Amino acid sequence: MTRRLNFMKSNLLLLFLFSFSLFYSNNIVSASDADVLTPVAYEKYLQTLINSGDIGAKETLTKFNNLENDQQEAFIKFLASPHYLNALQAGLNGENDLTYNMDGTDVKVEIKGEDIVNNTSPQFSLAATQTSASRSITLEAFGIDTTTITLTVNWEHNSSVAVRPLSVTQGHTNRNPILILSEQSSTHPGYVSGGYYYGGGKWKMYATGAAGAISDTVGIDIKGTTFQNKYFSVYSSHPGIPNVTWAKF
Repeated sequence: MTRRLNFMKSNLLLLFLFSFSLFYSNNIVSASDADVLTPVAYEKYLQTLINSGDIGAKETLTKFNNLENDQQEAFIKFLASPHYLNALQAGLNGENDLTYNMDGTDVKVEIKGEDIVNNTSPQFSLAATQTSASRSITLEAFGIDTTTITLTVNWEHNSSVAVRPLSVTQGHTNRNPILILSEQSSTHPGYVSGGYYYGGGKWKMYATGAAGAISDTVGIDIKGTTFQNKYFSVYSSHPGIPNVTWAKF
């Protein structure tokens, strides 16, 4: 009888993971869902992402498998705890390195910001130069990237001021099954005002159950005149997080 119950529990867990992988972007994870998140369940979740074409999830799985057992347990508990959203919000507030103790094991968390900028002269244009600027914010725990939001903008300038908006592109990766993350809106293709190009995007973050039923809208804005003169700003709908004023990058 015990073996039969274990078999049924295992099948229910697999059914949850499969259903979640298909519909996680449109559904809310309940407290009972968070309760079944185990190292084995997380591995199966990552394998589902890999099978769906998420190449980066393969590296996540490898790094997770390389953790000690107590670190795996602490990592899983961190993903499903209120600390996860708190860490993301702290990162938006400018904090980079944090530590959370999960039942006696410290989880080292790093919030990384990455900038990518390209400056090229478009074909058939001698008067304008195209600049592409990208700003990413990533939460990393135990050296494993779990959630990233990215804004990429393109505009043309005349080596002095911005002259034409080209595009705004949002992106994200999320390998925490308790967190629901989606793009909300952007200012595509951006606009030019006072010699500056402006472009931005918003994301919705939602976690519930064991993660604390937290909802937040976050955004990244980028402005610039030329390749050498560009800034980013980060903001959040959370009342405890002040907006980050323009910072050069």
